[in-house]
Amino acid sequence: MKAFIFLIALLPAQLFAQTEFKKRSQLLALEFLQGFNRPQGGPELYLADLRLAYQYTVVPGILRLGATAGGAYSNRTASAFAGPTAALRLLNLNTEMGSVANLQLLLEHLWGTGHQKLAGGGLRAALGNTVLLSLLAHRDYHHDYWNFQFGIGINFIHEKIHPVNPD
Repeated sequence: MKAFIFLIALLPAQLFAQTEFKKRSQLLALEFLQGFNRPQGGPELYLADLRLAYQYTVVPGILRLGATAGGAYSNRTASAFAGPTAALRLLNLNTEMGSVANLQLLLEHLWGTGHQKLAGGGLRAALGNTVLLSLLAHRDYHHDYWNFQFGIGINFIHEKIHPVNPD
């Protein structure tokens, strides 16, 4: 354990520089997710949804809060949903040039037009602060079933990278 702490102390501070979840930073993401839901005692049914999410950093380096809205298709039925969302940054992959990716814990509570009441979340990886990969699970506590989804998305709001002048 002491050797591990010693090695961490030798790493340059730049490797731990925070480049994601900056103060007043925002996320506007469009995501397409596919998966399945499983009604109690029934077969697995295909599930697809398209969602738009907005988040704002409230605790720099740690937490973003926002809202999600979208539409879902399952069992030959379309519905809309909306609700609050929170993203907790778990891990940042940094290089000397800045962050390459981060891993987030995503928590959501969504209400749908088909009387859905979904609570859940999952993991989201943000690559280059532009591409989003999500693995989500939600429990519908009104209809008593689970949704499992994998998605890909794009973040439309991200900071511009300013070139460094080599002097």
